[in-house]
Amino acid sequence: IDNTVTYDDYNGAILLADINNWCSADAAYSTINATADLNKGTCWENGPNYNRWFKFVATTPFITLDLKVGGAEGSMRHPNMALWEADGTTQVACVRRINATTDVQISTASLTIGNTYYVSVDNYVGLGYRGTFTLCADSNPSYDYFEGAIELTDLNNWCSADAAFTTINGTSDLNKGSCWENGTNYNRWFKFTAISSNITAQMKVAGAEGTLRHPNMALWASDGTTELACVRRVDATTDVSLSYGSLIIGQTYYISCDNYVGLGYRGTFTLCVNNIDQTFYSRASGAWNDPNTWSTIGFGAAAAADYPQVGDVANIQDNSLTITTNEIAAEVNITVSANNAGLTLSNGSLNVAGAFNTTNSGNNFNISYTIANSTLTVNNNFNVNRNGGTANISLSSSGSTFNFNNDFVVNSTAGVGDNTFSFGTLSTLAVGNDVILNNTGGPKTIISIDNSDLTITNNLTFIASTDNLVELDIANGANLYLNNSITQGSPAYGTLASTGGSTIHYNSTTNLQTIASTAGSGTGDLINYENLTINNSRITSPQVTLGGTVTITGMLTLTDGEVLSTSTNLLTLTSTASTTGASISSFINGPFKKIGNTDFEFPMGDANFWQPISIANLTGDVATEFTAEYAEELPIDNLNLKTLDPNGDLNNISGLEYWNLINTGTVSNADVTLFWKDQTRSDIDNAADLQVAHYTGSEWENLGQSSINFTDPGSITVVGVSSFSPF
Repeated sequence: IDNTVTYDDYNGAILLADINNWCSADAAYSTINATADLNKGTCWENGPNYNRWFKFVATTPFITLDLKVGGAEGSMRHPNMALWEADGTTQVACVRRINATTDVQISTASLTIGNTYYVSVDNYVGLGYRGTFTLCADSNPSYDYFEGAIELTDLNNWCSADAAFTTINGTSDLNKGSCWENGTNYNRWFKFTAISSNITAQMKVAGAEGTLRHPNMALWASDGTTELACVRRVDATTDVSLSYGSLIIGQTYYISCDNYVGLGYRGTFTLCVNNIDQTFYSRASGAWNDPNTWSTIGFGAAAAADYPQVGDVANIQDNSLTITTNEIAAEVNITVSANNAGLTLSNGSLNVAGAFNTTNSGNNFNISYTIANSTLTVNNNFNVNRNGGTANISLSSSGSTFNFNNDFVVNSTAGVGDNTFSFGTLSTLAVGNDVILNNTGGPKTIISIDNSDLTITNNLTFIASTDNLVELDIANGANLYLNNSITQGSPAYGTLASTGGSTIHYNSTTNLQTIASTAGSGTGDLINYENLTINNSRITSPQVTLGGTVTITGMLTLTDGEVLSTSTNLLTLTSTASTTGASISSFINGPFKKIGNTDFEFPMGDANFWQPISIANLTGDVATEFTAEYAEELPIDNLNLKTLDPNGDLNNISGLEYWNLINTGTVSNADVTLFWKDQTRSDIDNAADLQVAHYTGSEWENLGQSSINFTDPGSITVVGVSSFSPF
């Protein structure tokens, strides 16, 4: 018998704490044994039948909810789903079954940030249809909306994978193309920043390219409503293509893809885009802006009349080029075959509108980059692919700015000779998406940030086949700003070394961040935190969790965000470490260990309340350990009070809160101070009568009052405590 409300009822809805591109485990939930409550979705054919409930707090106006069934995702059949306001009865959106094993999706852009919403999941009536299901939620706008348009950054005669996109579950927004017969129906959105004035786009269907029928496509200006070009269906399975020749370089444009009205016409499609002009090949080492350095025919062929500029692709092989001016290209590809290759930027800049690719497919020649007092901007991926050879791929920089607006990826499969990337002497590196260090074989990859800053908008990802293959070092006052998390493969290989006054910052306004465990796999792959700053302001708590045991050797700065720890995922400060900046906006929720014999205030809290506890005048040595935790709940055995207490019998203890304080390592006495940050909430109103109570394991004893700071906020202290646990 269990009287705890479950997600079978609206009042027991499961909280989805992370709705930023989140998915449950496969088949995590079930309608088996579920009962009906409140309303059915207006689009459902019947019900409610066996509805289950979830809830979330909106962090953006957008939400996409996917209910997945079939195969490993779940045994439930004929899925239905509805989205509701906080009352659970005012419907926001609804979707009904398509067939027995087809996933269904809800997508809306009308949420109010900060409001709570409810999701009900059900299936068509019939006991045999009940079963398990997977639920996914994403607060980022999807490409179903103009605001969530997929950005196309590779514009060099690019095509998506076959059937990569779909109008299934698509909804209508903004305008139809002027040449379309109807719509908008199920339009999907894409965008790109023009790198030349010419664009050709194709929407491909039929066969492996897609199941969509009767395709329509339009090209729009940056507002998504000013049409530039339009093409309509020819017949059910014929590709469509549009061209336009008056783009303004550097401006953003949108493409919408739809199909003729009819649910049976919805389906998958392939998209192709070409937005480049000429392709250049290196023919000799020299200055980038010298036409004699380039050919438009092939490597080493006759000299070109010009050099790569806006809209052009630059292919460099076996040559070293120098830039001392401001240059632009659509894409850059550097390879080696019979000689060393590289690029030097000195007091100049290179802006690459697409991808920057470096490849050694197995040749024994170096590829090197030297960047000094310059700016390198890459609007798509900065890719490094090492597939063999005995030479190095290296980058060294000083006083320079790097803007990699998508991913920074190093893939290594074979070879000898490390891949080294050194960003130093007041350089800045900003990565617009992920940093991915992936090593399935071959040489080690090392990125060094020395007296410089690295900002990663999404994840730092380590993937390796064994230890000592991927490493990021930050040193000498360097800063690593993470807007998401550190992720690792399985096993958890990868080294992050923080030394020399460097700081790792967990910064976000939307993401639930996870601090990677200090412990790693292999013989030496560890993640070391010298100084750690928490500054996460997302709406829902906690803002930060721990991915395992985390140890800090320097300064923990709590600026914004609640950090959730557990006895398994424990946060520890060594004897050399300290904290600063704790507040009602930022504290540790869960156990927190401090090693050493110096005075220390634990920045503890629970359920959005910040209530520290401190220790002072410790009698132990540097191996002394104290672990503290605050709980906003009724203390254990709260009515069992010691009688004939030498410090005076207690009348009662607080029923609102308590602290656990445990001494391990070297045995030590300590002065203990309990803090209140809101006198009314803690129900404190009498300074003379206020005491510190301690639980002995069988009863609560009175430790008295050695001193008190009876203000709001305030504190009470007892000295020379030798027995610990709850206070």
